[in-house]
Amino acid sequence: MNSLELPDESVGRQSLPHEPPHYIGTSDAVFFLTICCRPKGVNQLCRPEVSKQLFDSVRFYYDNGKWAIPLLLLMPDHLHMLARFSAGAGMTEIVTNWKRYVAKHIGIRWQRDFFDHRLRSNESFDDKAAYILQNPIRSGLTDQNEDWPYQLQLD
Repeated sequence: MNSLELPDESVGRQSLPHEPPHYIGTSDAVFFLTICCRPKGVNQLCRPEVSKQLFDSVRFYYDNGKWAIPLLLLMPDHLHMLARFSAGAGMTEIVTNWKRYVAKHIGIRWQRDFFDHRLRSNESFDDKAAYILQNPIRSGLTDQNEDWPYQLQLD
């Protein structure tokens, strides 16, 4: 591999299951998700036309009952979302299908898989929402989260 080639991210990485056990009810659960682009450090998401198409695809899934999105925030090379998923389809299937659609139609290059964490309380929801909204400020991209144009709330 020369210095311009990126290593294959799939080598040596184990794919972990995202679906909660069947005995845990998740129809009203909220999940905190982080989905990263590859390569890191390249602005793929925070562009007006790209963000419009991304938000349109998120709204389409929302309108079709696939998920509820209390908060979605784009950063240049990753996104954070708070989401609830329909009982009829699993979280992994929904996110994977959405990522595939976005990759094909918008040209976003995603890392394999995604990070998810099930929120366990309203306090946890508020903490995660605040964390998400502070991300552009911590990164020096804006001074106030209200000024960040790359966020969406659908629930």
